[in-house]
Amino acid sequence: MKKKFRLMRGCEKNVHLRKTWMIMKLTTFLFFMAITQMVASEAYSQTTKMTLQLKGVAVKQVLDQIEDKSEFFFLYNSKLVDVNRKVSVDAKDERIDEILNGLFQETGVVYTVVDRQIVLTNKADQAGFMAQSNQQQGKKVTGKVTDSTGASLPGVSVVVKGTTTGVVTDNSGTFSLANIPENATLQFSFVGMKMQEIAIGNKTTMNVALGEETIGVDEVVVVGYGTQKKINLTGAIEQVTSKDLAKKSVSNMGQALQGLIPNLNVTTANGNPVANASYNIRGGTSFSGGSFQTGTPLILVDGVPMDINNLSPDDIDNITVIKDASASAIYGARASYGVILVTTKKGNKDSTPQIMYSGSSQVQVPVNDPGLLNSVEYQQAIMNATTLEGGNPSADDNYKLTQVNNYFNNPETAQSYYMNGSAIVWVGNVNPWKEVIRKSTPMQNHLLSVSGGGSKSSYHASFGYRDQDGIMKQNQDFKKTYNASLGFSTEVTNWLKIDTKAIYTLYNSQIPHGFGGYVEGANYFEFMAMQGWRNLMTPLLTPTDSPVGTRLTANFANGMQGNIKTKSGTLMLKVGATVKIIDGLSFKTDFAYRTINTNEKLFLPLFPNIDRSWTPRASEGNSTVKKTHYQSDYTVYNAYLDFSKNIAEKHELAMVAGFNQELYQDESLWAQGQDLVSDNIPVLQLASGVRTLGDGESHWAIRGAFGRFNYIFDKKYLFEMNGRYDGTSKFPKDSRFKFFPSFSAGWRISEEVFMKGLQPIIPNLKLRASYGSLGNQDVANYAYISTYGLTPQVGYVINGTRPIGITPPGLVSSNLTWETASTLDFGVDVTVLDKLTLNYDWYNRKTKAILTSAEKLPSVLGTSVPNQNSGSMKTTGWEFSARWNDRLKNGLSYSIAFVLSDNQSEIISYSGNPQKLISSLYQGKKMGEIWGYESENIFQTYEEIANAPNQSKINGGVWRPGDVRYKDLNNDKIIGFGSTTVNDPGDKKILGNSTPRYQYGLNIDVAWKSLDFNIFWQGTGERDYWTDSYYYWGLIKGSNINGGSGTKYTYYDSWTPERTNAFFPAFKPALKNKEVQSRYMLNAAYARLKNITFGYTLPQWLSKKIAISKLRVYASGYNLLTISKVPDVLDPELMGDAYPMLHSYTFGVQVTF
Repeated sequence: MKKKFRLMRGCEKNVHLRKTWMIMKLTTFLFFMAITQMVASEAYSQTTKMTLQLKGVAVKQVLDQIEDKSEFFFLYNSKLVDVNRKVSVDAKDERIDEILNGLFQETGVVYTVVDRQIVLTNKADQAGFMAQSNQQQGKKVTGKVTDSTGASLPGVSVVVKGTTTGVVTDNSGTFSLANIPENATLQFSFVGMKMQEIAIGNKTTMNVALGEETIGVDEVVVVGYGTQKKINLTGAIEQVTSKDLAKKSVSNMGQALQGLIPNLNVTTANGNPVANASYNIRGGTSFSGGSFQTGTPLILVDGVPMDINNLSPDDIDNITVIKDASASAIYGARASYGVILVTTKKGNKDSTPQIMYSGSSQVQVPVNDPGLLNSVEYQQAIMNATTLEGGNPSADDNYKLTQVNNYFNNPETAQSYYMNGSAIVWVGNVNPWKEVIRKSTPMQNHLLSVSGGGSKSSYHASFGYRDQDGIMKQNQDFKKTYNASLGFSTEVTNWLKIDTKAIYTLYNSQIPHGFGGYVEGANYFEFMAMQGWRNLMTPLLTPTDSPVGTRLTANFANGMQGNIKTKSGTLMLKVGATVKIIDGLSFKTDFAYRTINTNEKLFLPLFPNIDRSWTPRASEGNSTVKKTHYQSDYTVYNAYLDFSKNIAEKHELAMVAGFNQELYQDESLWAQGQDLVSDNIPVLQLASGVRTLGDGESHWAIRGAFGRFNYIFDKKYLFEMNGRYDGTSKFPKDSRFKFFPSFSAGWRISEEVFMKGLQPIIPNLKLRASYGSLGNQDVANYAYISTYGLTPQVGYVINGTRPIGITPPGLVSSNLTWETASTLDFGVDVTVLDKLTLNYDWYNRKTKAILTSAEKLPSVLGTSVPNQNSGSMKTTGWEFSARWNDRLKNGLSYSIAFVLSDNQSEIISYSGNPQKLISSLYQGKKMGEIWGYESENIFQTYEEIANAPNQSKINGGVWRPGDVRYKDLNNDKIIGFGSTTVNDPGDKKILGNSTPRYQYGLNIDVAWKSLDFNIFWQGTGERDYWTDSYYYWGLIKGSNINGGSGTKYTYYDSWTPERTNAFFPAFKPALKNKEVQSRYMLNAAYARLKNITFGYTLPQWLSKKIAISKLRVYASGYNLLTISKVPDVLDPELMGDAYPMLHSYTFGVQVTF
């Protein structure tokens, strides 16, 4: 028999939603059983009345409507009951029996109402059974129904096959049926469970254990230009659903996807509101441009390239990640390093309008405070540094220390500066972190959607809003994101279907101008630990009682003044048609247009700030305003035939063949003006100084023919072939087109005869193998064209003017062509006991013909050597995922999912560095290699220095106690770097590797009655890291006594004559002590509690009383705990002086009407 139920239409294709619905039904049933025992005086079926007005719809649509409007749900066998028959229903405040009598009048269908379950069957089938049963004496049968763990199952339908006689199990899972013929068969069915049929025979009692439906057998996965059953996949493809995303209760796509799929590497630059996540699949991709690259996959939103970072996770239906070349080959030149297919939510036919709202409010807090030195510590540190270098602090230094202490202890009465002649000496105590960084900042998310459909059409519309404030106190930073979507599908005729989609995203953002790199080229947060006297003792801004101020360029306040405002909108419009030619053959076509319009305004005002004198500088700099407009337009057209046919039950064929064309063009225009008449009106028209402008344009196009062929024999042997003949405008005419094929195969061992006995234990065991190659067109648009360089004003004067300069064109390669990535992949998929799913893949990706610099030629050539397709590299890795789903006797269900992956990249050939200099790329180099010295310890005495190998080659200078002692690896009594080559590195060696290894994610879900819980851990198992951070090194990194301040972490663990067992060398400017070395190499492995969520769903009986379908509230936390050996002054995800990562605490609500 077939159980029809409805949470949403997608439940029928999504096993996870089915299991969730089962739990919700069980919870609702238990509650109603209790209420019924206490207060019910009449049967539910006798007291419930409904109003239905439906015209020309299928019977199954009427049944769905009844389930939507009540707690009834139907059991029937579609072979016995015609649920596709068209009917019209006009019922007003009628009982269920009155509606069903009219619905099945003169159809031969009879029904039985068992509490809230309604059993439908055929009268003829029932009569045949009754004719037999009348000849036999009935008997009573009792029993108990449990799940596979032995837990009782209330609410199971127990029906005599062929009749409407049946009952529902009670709270303890027991049932009793009287007057049942011995030849009868009982059918046991429950949502999410496999139905069982058991012949009674001579039994009077029976205990039945229902197993859960097989996981994933019928699950459908979105692939290139179509869908496939997950069980039939032969490539490395994984999918996450809206349910997987919803469990994490996060605010953006980067947070949602991180750690869910092995070898999908999601990196968030920092906690800045405008910092977007970046995505990579399976590690290193190329080294074109002179450095290793981890290329970005092709990301398609409903088939169109878009930035997913501005989409709401609540608006996503599913995401498919295509990892290997065999599956992504159909997308051609832009998919050489994988594909991410994002499908947004759609409406469902034959469904009433459904309104959904999700909203949350967050509080965000910086993960760590680096603990900067205060003014007293800094002044003491620079005086100590003088002593450590063999000198003595001056009288001025000692006097300053006294004044600094005085202000530090009496800030309300003491003066923050004193005069030394005509110069100001600042002695204040400023903590830039606390002055500039908020303790907390808010964020909110909202999404409202409506969906539904009739018998031939469906629609879905949504509107979302996200407002995130940054942590900057003096000059606000924020990002406000708006997104809207509208989708509509309709069956115009029985052979023509039209689909339309529109998506619009808009964001407004503001950051302090210093974030754009305008603070002397330094990172804004790094600058806090630089220029100690300016940042720790000098006021951030001019005090109100200062008689004269000057503009100080290298001051922390400079980074807080002015801002960069950005407004960017993206519009995507798509229309598609499906024409059914014959059964199994369709023609599909779609056209999409995407435009991005961005306006940016940079404003840097003049502002008063105190230097070391009350006298203004002769040149105070320039106030500046710059406006930039950028627009890009992209169109894509697809047309293809889709064919599928099953032959003689054992042969399944599927083919796709089509055409694709893409066109991209962009243009930009910028103008800048200086010396504004008024900083209060920052417009170009009021710029009295130099005005400059510029513009740019570019374009590219792709055209290709593609195809895919699938063959499955006897559900055991799977074969797939993909191919694409691609052409791009980025290469010369003679080398623009190339064919890229791929092949994959699979063997479902579990379907073999010799495995039949093990199928209850191992229902699915599949081996996979694939190989394919793809071209990569990710090069400059006009790299094959020799171009002149233009200088608007050269550096000398001719006839009283500075003329325009033109540089000679560089050489270009005559055979510039495709970079090709070929991937070999082996995989295995296993399902055990319908509870445990295991997946493993090993892959080897070789990238050939990488565009790199050629071997150097003599300077008499007169220009640079052209790049050529001469490089190659390989990336080898593996990935593993495991998922366990189970349900305990007490009704608690849970799942545990674990993913783990690893990869390494290595250069196979490279002609640009024949000497193999270790400072550059070279043949045999692994991505992330860290070369450096092996450090022994810290010098304690001059005698030890005298007896040690000579270290004078390292940054020069005099070596003193407190300096680092390096190890003489080549035993030549000199610490040096040799020829700085692989063959002669001197005393350097490979110390470690900065590539993250063994990246993992652990996701645990628990649900019990109306409660749900999710916890998610993410991390990296192995990574070495060398940091150049001021937070880590402080004054040691400085080139002079004022070059840096640093943090308490380093200062209080640095060497002094009294602290000889310290970890850090002497706290003094000494670049020689921070050479890359083993002693200060960081172990950057970490485990981070990314998300924890507690949720509560209002019981269904109570929801209906307040006229809603579902109400869930939840509380969650993000980035709550980090386990790492990295010191707190750094973050293991950032490893630098950057905008800090943020904790967040969220309260949210999800409502369905």
